[in-house]
Amino acid sequence: MEPNNWKDFLIKYPWAPPRFLKDLFPDFKDYDLANWRKKKQVQAVVDLEKWKLNKEGMSAEKTVRILRAIWKYRIEQEFSINLDSKDAVVKLISVSLPREHALHSFISGVYLKQTGFQWDQWNARGYTAFAFICFHIYPGKDWCKNKGVLPSMFFQTRTNDLSDEEILAVMENIWLRHLHGLDNHSSFDDVVYAKKRFFARYEDQDLNKDWSSYGISSRIAQRKKGMKYWEKNLAKKFGRDLGLIEEDLEESLRWSAIRYRNENPSRELDRCLYTDTIPVDLHHLLSRSKYPDYIYHPENIVPLNPSLHAFITREKWSKEAEKMYLEACDVWERATDGNKISAFDKVMFLLLDEMTPN
Repeated sequence: MEPNNWKDFLIKYPWAPPRFLKDLFPDFKDYDLANWRKKKQVQAVVDLEKWKLNKEGMSAEKTVRILRAIWKYRIEQEFSINLDSKDAVVKLISVSLPREHALHSFISGVYLKQTGFQWDQWNARGYTAFAFICFHIYPGKDWCKNKGVLPSMFFQTRTNDLSDEEILAVMENIWLRHLHGLDNHSSFDDVVYAKKRFFARYEDQDLNKDWSSYGISSRIAQRKKGMKYWEKNLAKKFGRDLGLIEEDLEESLRWSAIRYRNENPSRELDRCLYTDTIPVDLHHLLSRSKYPDYIYHPENIVPLNPSLHAFITREKWSKEAEKMYLEACDVWERATDGNKISAFDKVMFLLLDEMTPN
């Protein structure tokens, strides 16, 4: 049960600013708070200085602690989101934050910069401040990972800078994790069935393709004159994954994921090597165009989550990452069998950080 008076509320939620207490409790007066705080027993229970956010000079620990308490309250109490419910993802990514709300300032970059996480880089990627809160503050990155939530799924994400491949990667995640209902423990056979289902039925009107509830905005649809374009291309992508469609490339560059899986039955290819999530794309560490002799080399293929795969394919990374990737290619060629894939470990984690800044 939530408190029904401002004193009890402040005992339970010591971060609450007076402007918020005024909204909740019409009888609240600033001078009543000032007088109440003078009592030693109140000071022992409600240390307001410990819960006061400052515009500068705070430690990352204090900033995260206070913001986590605020946003835990807002998400669970104000927005009434049960994070264990089936509709938690849809509700969370569609949250609207009115500027006139008494707690709106707590999403300001002034505070987010003090969390120790890379707010400026996050914002530069086009991701929203609320997505930053959900990934880094509450409910946190592990919850988002387990629920199949991507930063680009949050409403109001700036999508103009996303490539077609990145958008298809988001749609793949939405289809497999949310519309079809897989999770990170689903088997490879489960993923194959889900892809076959979409490939065979993507034109059917009775197939659930509720992309908009999971962050695919009208702006994305309009980029290619409607969702049918995106659905057709996602079906093509699944067809190639399943070996049902051949790539429109010269013979020496053609690639079959099914053939590779059959030739390397002992490889663990069902979860991303670096995030331990599904779905995955099979990624060539050394590109097919530059290294055609290594297309089916056992150690030139790693499973990556589609968003990371699309991010790498786009090559819109930092100069540091580009240099590290090229160096990793050289190390891979010199490394002995059994030690080649690890040449890319460092740059892959750097690319993950650039794609979803920590």
